[in-house]
Amino acid sequence: MTAHISPCNQLTNIIEIFQPRCKKEWAALGLSCATLLISSGTAIVAGIGYLGYKWATADKLPNPNTVQTIYTPPHPSKTDLLNLHLHREKIAKLNRDPQVMGITFAPDKRGHLSPIYIKCTELNAHTTYFFAHDLTNDARLGFAITHPFLKSNQYLKEGHWICGRPKEYAGYGSSPEEVGKVLLEQVTNESTYKNIGVILNKAIHQKFENECQGRIIIDAVRVTQPYHYKMGFRTADSEKNSLYAQYAKEHQIPHRDLGSVSMHLPDRARQLWLDEIHNRPIGFPDLSGE
Repeated sequence: MTAHISPCNQLTNIIEIFQPRCKKEWAALGLSCATLLISSGTAIVAGIGYLGYKWATADKLPNPNTVQTIYTPPHPSKTDLLNLHLHREKIAKLNRDPQVMGITFAPDKRGHLSPIYIKCTELNAHTTYFFAHDLTNDARLGFAITHPFLKSNQYLKEGHWICGRPKEYAGYGSSPEEVGKVLLEQVTNESTYKNIGVILNKAIHQKFENECQGRIIIDAVRVTQPYHYKMGFRTADSEKNSLYAQYAKEHQIPHRDLGSVSMHLPDRARQLWLDEIHNRPIGFPDLSGE
């Protein structure tokens, strides 16, 4: 299927191209309009000149099916990391818990980065839970439910699939036996903290990196599709990607239920997530020094 951009998305982006971005461009547009007082011919020439300049200097319209960037958790400052010494004993205790993946940071309701820890619990052979907790008081901030289909997983070898879902998913091979995948069933932020869903997503990538290499599937429901779109997820439907791109670009939440849509991570998105967990993995800081 040939990817294309919907007419609505094209029109919105074209309007944005011709919109003035700086004082000089506003001045040029104002001058073009002012030439109407001289003659219509002069105004037309000036207008064409302005539009030509904007078109020539505009960035290429983005294809909503491709992935340029992904929305990742914020990075802590040196001060944030130094403040972890205040929790040295607590962190040492968590480090001895095999279910705790490590320490990271999330913005609180005031926008300040606060330390949290991520816990991973395998409920059974085919269901793994991820939890985010406040480091200071252990309050649960959010959770994610996943169903891994890995080559080492007996559940996969038996050929089972959750709720009768089809074995074919765009981008990940024709059957779960061919490549490992992780079905992300639910991710929920239960707090006033921000980026909990993104952090849990990162933890999932890190946990299953070796066997699934970022192949995550999600059935995005209701109004969550633009949120997952920002994290690199795409659907096989170009028109839907175009719609999600517009919502994500304008930082808007859809005002209507968009239904249930299967989304996956294209190769570029998978690589960006792998780069993120390699460069800034969730783990335990070295607090041995002062």
